[in-house]
Amino acid sequence: MKAIAVGAITIAILISVSAVTVSLVSGQSESLCADSTAVATSTPSLIGDCDNLLRMKSDLRGTAQLNWWTGRSIAQWDGVSVQGGRVDEVSLANNALDGVVPARMGSLSALTTLDLSSNSLTGGIPSSLGNLTNLESLELSSNSLSGQIPESLNRLTKLSRLRLSGNDFTGCMPANLLGVADGDAASLNLPTCGNGTPISTATPVSTSTPTPTPIPTATPTPTTGERLTTIEDRLSDIDTRLRAVETAVATPSSQ
Repeated sequence: MKAIAVGAITIAILISVSAVTVSLVSGQSESLCADSTAVATSTPSLIGDCDNLLRMKSDLRGTAQLNWWTGRSIAQWDGVSVQGGRVDEVSLANNALDGVVPARMGSLSALTTLDLSSNSLTGGIPSSLGNLTNLESLELSSNSLSGQIPESLNRLTKLSRLRLSGNDFTGCMPANLLGVADGDAASLNLPTCGNGTPISTATPVSTSTPTPTPIPTATPTPTTGERLTTIEDRLSDIDTRLRAVETAVATPSSQ
């Protein structure tokens, strides 16, 4: 009877895995986080943030480990903070990340803090970070980032802390970044881009000055690599559960 029970459980799990695999590999865009332990169904905006984090996970971590998966509450994910039903902070300094700064990070519109400093991230800063207009602190220092710092970051008018040093940026510095109160943009010794107006640190910004509207970006279609990473994470969880079932069956009953 125990063998039959284990067989039934195994078949049920395999059917579930097959459904997930077909769904992900076929490119369907349904939520990864809806109806999961990660997010309560009463917070649809947080479900969207959860989906975006999972789909950028592989690109961001590289070969490092992140405990982001649907079987754990998002509030318990490495470096993730939730406030008011949205992800408001991603702080992963000193986490051995050796991927890139994902363009999808710009979809987390409620972020106030983004700290990816002291890792081994490569590539450039995606222009989509200019959509994070609620951002107050941006720390990307001590990585291996390179290329032009996007002028779209001029739209981050709420920034009060900025760390960009310890990278290999070239080109020019978006003008508004030079006015961040607690910033190191000037230390990079890059020429100023265009004619942007630096953020005032002495007097409040005039309410008569319109704030540029963030340019919406299309949500990227998950790549095959992202889908396979998600499948691997789920298969790892399933394997753990199967081992627990096998252990329970092998243990003689106390009765």
